[in-house]
Amino acid sequence: RYGEILLSDPLHVDALHLSGLVRIHAGSFPRALPLLRRTLVLDPSFAEAVNHTGLAAMRVGRVPEALRLFKAKKLSPVELMEATIRRAEATKKKINALTFTHFDEAMDLAKKAEAKYAKGRKTGALEGLPIGIKDLEDAEGLLTTFGSPIFRDNVAAVDEGIVASCKQAGAIVLGKTNTDEFAMGSSTENSAYGVTHNPWAEDRVPGGSSGGSAVAVATGMSLG
Repeated sequence: RYGEILLSDPLHVDALHLSGLVRIHAGSFPRALPLLRRTLVLDPSFAEAVNHTGLAAMRVGRVPEALRLFKAKKLSPVELMEATIRRAEATKKKINALTFTHFDEAMDLAKKAEAKYAKGRKTGALEGLPIGIKDLEDAEGLLTTFGSPIFRDNVAAVDEGIVASCKQAGAIVLGKTNTDEFAMGSSTENSAYGVTHNPWAEDRVPGGSSGGSAVAVATGMSLG
């Protein structure tokens, strides 16, 4: 199931749906699942960024499509990670979706995933896919601040369950995504990292409390 959907909780669907970032014509999480499985939609400019590198077209950058291209050796985890990082760096100041990144470590893991595909070794359901983790969930070695300066030095010692499951499936955590402080809100703004902006309409919020995750996916900073 992890290969089909990267959203860790229904709040992500709320954030995507309510903000208008992704048009999900469904009123509930169960009804939205089939659509999300088929099209975990990214900003078309992300697909354009991938194309710009000379890689195979990914249409809207769907997770199943990326995995298919990996296995067909038409796209590598390293190439996708490079495009994703470029996208994150190009949009971070304007959008403010990511609170903490560790791109060097993510690239190292992408190289290991690339080697698995190249050698025809067994791969996980999410092998080589870049993802962001909401800044409420612990990821070993990364800050978990809950959007509060009180926890600005709180480095997680172990992975939380959902993070461990994604890693076990081969997903690569490239950073943490912004949230309302202690998840208490619906606009994704806090006193530690500030406001996450809706990339499509500056007069709208991106939803919350998972607005950082929604924006990261919608703008191609991560695949989930």
